[in-house]
Amino acid sequence: IASVIDHVVYTLAGGAVFALDASTGDVLWRRFVGFETTMYPLPLSTAAPGSDAIVVDQRRQEIMRLAAKTGKLVWRLALGEAFREPVVVEDRIYVAGVSGKLYVVDAASGQSNQHVELPQPLEVATGQGVGRPQLYQVAEQDNLYVLSTDTLECREVLYLGHKRGTICVPPVMALGYLFVVENAGPDFSYLHIIATDEQGLHLKIAQQKIRLRGQVLVPPLVGRRQVLVVTD
Repeated sequence: IASVIDHVVYTLAGGAVFALDASTGDVLWRRFVGFETTMYPLPLSTAAPGSDAIVVDQRRQEIMRLAAKTGKLVWRLALGEAFREPVVVEDRIYVAGVSGKLYVVDAASGQSNQHVELPQPLEVATGQGVGRPQLYQVAEQDNLYVLSTDTLECREVLYLGHKRGTICVPPVMALGYLFVVENAGPDFSYLHIIATDEQGLHLKIAQQKIRLRGQVLVPPLVGRRQVLVVTD
């Protein structure tokens, strides 16, 4: 298939990251990251074929950039605390630490010279404002913070009223709307739909929250004009 030539697929299995040639299925390389690691590797860019891998070693609390074809280490960054899944936005990587710190990592050098500390612990990764220069970070309870992608300045705070441990996946954005899932009960969840303006600001509840059967444990998927939410 011509469209997958030169593309590399990354996956996690048995405590190791594998890189596969998308056109042949051949294993290009593998790297052991420990059985404690549950975060899947991700490409530095989904648009460019053969993009390097961003890999997590949760045992050592490290983030690494590995060369796509060889698995050679480009850089390694130890954060010194547990953290949530990295989020790549252009040439930056945003990492939410459990302490409440949101780190900015330069994708080229692996250096982190900027962070912001929120007043609550962080239980999920940050959400990306697609086409809007904002990040959407759900705190441990009650609040959703809107942060500038450039300066990490807090632009807004929206009160959601969620309890600790009820939001397990980061927000996703589609067509200017923000979707946040709250596991409000043992066998049901709520889908919050939040409207934003062209800059991703002035958040307001767009409609009554939707009750879903089951809990949501994996991030929703956005495809064109649809949001796919899978419950347990």
